[in-house]
Amino acid sequence: MGGNVQRKHERYPLKNQPSGRLYLRTGSGRHLVKNVRDISSSGISLSVDEGFSKMADVELEYSAPNGRVEVFGKVVWCAQELNNQGKGPYLLGIELLSPMMLVSVLLQNSPPKAKARA
Repeated sequence: MGGNVQRKHERYPLKNQPSGRLYLRTGSGRHLVKNVRDISSSGISLSVDEGFSKMADVELEYSAPNGRVEVFGKVVWCAQELNNQGKGPYLLGIELLSPMMLVSVLLQNSPPKAKARA
């Protein structure tokens, strides 16, 4: 990742994780997404337990009680997050082919942020 980050669109952090299940599907199988870090009008950043090659074709599958959506994309970067034991989940940047469909569904299924008490 480094200091020379190229962004096509502004990133929006997800304050609350969606209520349904999000999976990353690849040639090696179906992987549960641990966390969605942020989303934009062209892609998504998320964490999973396994690393993937740059430019790998992937499919994001989101399932919730009110429906299911699948969106195709490509891994544009992958980096392992290190914890105090020297290992951790992998953070992926994925360029999506039809991102607005996924953005809409994720936002509809995210619980509202709790209001701050005065």
